[in-house]
Amino acid sequence: MLGLSAVLLPAVVQAAPELQIRIAAGSIQDALTSLSRQTGVSIGMAGDLPRRSVKAINGRMSVAAALHRLLRGTGLVAIRVGTDAWRIEPAKAERGTLPKTHAPQRPPAVLQGTVSDVPPVLIVVTAAKRKDPLDQTPIASSVIDGDALSVFGAAPDAQDVARLADGLTLTNIGPGRNRAFLRGIGDSPFSGQTQATVAMIFNDARIGFNAPEPELKLVDIDRIELLKGPQGPLYGTGALGGVYRMVANRPQFDRFSGHAAIGVEQADHGGQGASASAMLNLPLVSETLALRAVAYTGVDPGWIDTDRPAGRNTNREDFRGGRLALSWKGAADWSADLIGAAQFLHVADSQYSNVAGRYRRLGVAAEPHDNDFAHAQLSVSGRVGAFDLLAVTGWTSQEVSSVLDATIAATRFGQTVPLLFNDERKYTLWTQELRLSRQSGAVRTLFGLSGMQARTASKGEIAVTPVSVPVPIGAVEEMAREAAIFGELGYEFAPGWSTDVGLRLYRTRVDDELTETSAARRRSRHGGLSPSLALSFRPDNQQYYYTRFATAVRPGGLSYSAPGGFAAFESDELLSVEVGGRWRLPAEAVSIKVEGYASQWSHLQADYLLPNGMVGTRNNGDAVIFGLETSLQWAASRNIDIDAGFLVQHAKLEQAAPQQSLRNDLSLPVVPSAKGHVTASYAFDFGGWNGRLRAGAVYWGVTRLALDPQLAATVDDRFECDLSIAFDRQGWRIMLAATNLTSVQGATPGVGNPFSYQDAWQYMMTSPRRLTLQLRKDF
Repeated sequence: MLGLSAVLLPAVVQAAPELQIRIAAGSIQDALTSLSRQTGVSIGMAGDLPRRSVKAINGRMSVAAALHRLLRGTGLVAIRVGTDAWRIEPAKAERGTLPKTHAPQRPPAVLQGTVSDVPPVLIVVTAAKRKDPLDQTPIASSVIDGDALSVFGAAPDAQDVARLADGLTLTNIGPGRNRAFLRGIGDSPFSGQTQATVAMIFNDARIGFNAPEPELKLVDIDRIELLKGPQGPLYGTGALGGVYRMVANRPQFDRFSGHAAIGVEQADHGGQGASASAMLNLPLVSETLALRAVAYTGVDPGWIDTDRPAGRNTNREDFRGGRLALSWKGAADWSADLIGAAQFLHVADSQYSNVAGRYRRLGVAAEPHDNDFAHAQLSVSGRVGAFDLLAVTGWTSQEVSSVLDATIAATRFGQTVPLLFNDERKYTLWTQELRLSRQSGAVRTLFGLSGMQARTASKGEIAVTPVSVPVPIGAVEEMAREAAIFGELGYEFAPGWSTDVGLRLYRTRVDDELTETSAARRRSRHGGLSPSLALSFRPDNQQYYYTRFATAVRPGGLSYSAPGGFAAFESDELLSVEVGGRWRLPAEAVSIKVEGYASQWSHLQADYLLPNGMVGTRNNGDAVIFGLETSLQWAASRNIDIDAGFLVQHAKLEQAAPQQSLRNDLSLPVVPSAKGHVTASYAFDFGGWNGRLRAGAVYWGVTRLALDPQLAATVDDRFECDLSIAFDRQGWRIMLAATNLTSVQGATPGVGNPFSYQDAWQYMMTSPRRLTLQLRKDF
């Protein structure tokens, strides 16, 4: 009978080098992540790790010995699947349940596997469409563990990810209305007609083209993967700034499990909120079929007061959503995953202020917003000869509607007051991808075919009252199609030296039509090559160096609200070079990363304000972006872990487009000149509970609001802190957390109402201090 401890081979233990390893008491997830950072090994598990606590370890030992001590009594075993790779599995003798007995009296036997068995969990990055350890990927990348986001509330989102990832920045217009930017690639604070510069991916399928970031609640999410810099060869049009990938926990075939959580919130200067979530994992057919169901709902407290009746805390957010995942595992390495997800988000009012330094807005009608999201995807994987095959089909629908008070602009439309503007948009996206990959000795190959069809229907209307007959003022339908062949070849041409060459041959077609008049039609075609080239050197397990060149493009389109009814904007292109180094110092339990980058952005597309307050799109000129980003992880003692990072960057328009009058300061919008974070956690025992105290701080540097001269505003820098304490015991967790601890009231990037911005100053306020209490039970 196999025991409950990590599986070890005595001969391997004796031959393996011993390292100084310090790991604090806490969750298995934290402990294994720390072990990976200190030793440079890859550790993974198929599915999510159970919420179990481990004791602290400290001393010189091999990786095998450290795993043996960490996993003792957890019901898990560690299987060595390569020189620097381990896989975590439930003990086979206790399949279906996680036992609560103590460790066995005798050591178990060794289990062997292959490197290809390492699942993409913990530090293995798969956003690059191959399974690479994070520290051996020649792309600037970050992985944010899903459990690490729980300190920001029961239903964290992309804004919380940005607190832990220095290269990621979002606008702060409001839930379901924001745009995400990576690596200084910022174009506009609006959600106009341009395609997003960051490719949003859920598991293996793209979920967005030109829609705003849907603010999916990150419930039962395994991890967030970020690829920074242009990813045109792998992801096609868009992806100028990079890739934001959400990886959900997969159904597990070998045990019944679940969790339930509830939380309550109190916002300073605001109201109360509450949330609840649940997950259930059901093995339907042993080792063959499993189902995972996730559901959540909640109310985010409002904190903007108005002078309307019942005008307190008007920007309250209501959300509900869920996800179903069905996994099948057949013979001969074949498997299939079917996922359906939906989320419904309603925000009762905008969150900007027109009273400096206060959470207050005067003289403006209610401005509600809805963002309804639905997604389905089917992925099939298996072996075809010597190749691994993955086929993915995805469908996404996003319906976005907003109401804005346009009273101040009524005369510009020849209307009476009060006046409302209704913005209705429907986004539909179909994607299909088939790829084959192979690892054969020193050669890695990837080959794929992809197709995408993105349809956008936008309609703008004005109405004197909510019940009056609306008057259409702009409507456009856009259909974007892309077909591509892509591939990547990696070759280790000398010990420690590797090169990776990527290429995408693509063809795009964009059809735009202004539906009020047959004269406003445009069809554009664009095709070409998106290459990438990387060179890397890994002299040993503690060092890794790389340099990479890559490109990406965005197709042009039709700006339906431009002067004269419509105007075309052309494709833009990004060329980028980056260099990086990564170092692990096992004796000091330190991991360091430094990355430098430089980009040339040609024919930059950006949105701008029209005289009537509508938003148009145009090409603004050529920009240059360069910067330096660094990060550090340090297990400072048996109980203390520190994570820190900082970036500085220059992102400016160097050459304006002809016949454009732009201001002297041509800094690109939204992206900060500097950004940094630091978190420190302390693990301790408290009456049989495993406690963890965490403190964090985030700094955002100065930003510019937009390239548009009418929005020539500077957003000052700001500094926010958060604090949390959590206790775990036998599947229970209690956590108390505070965000924006010092209640900073600084402005953030974003335009709440483009109709009134030119006449009345607006402040997109930082969310005030919040206190959150959460209770969770795993079973």
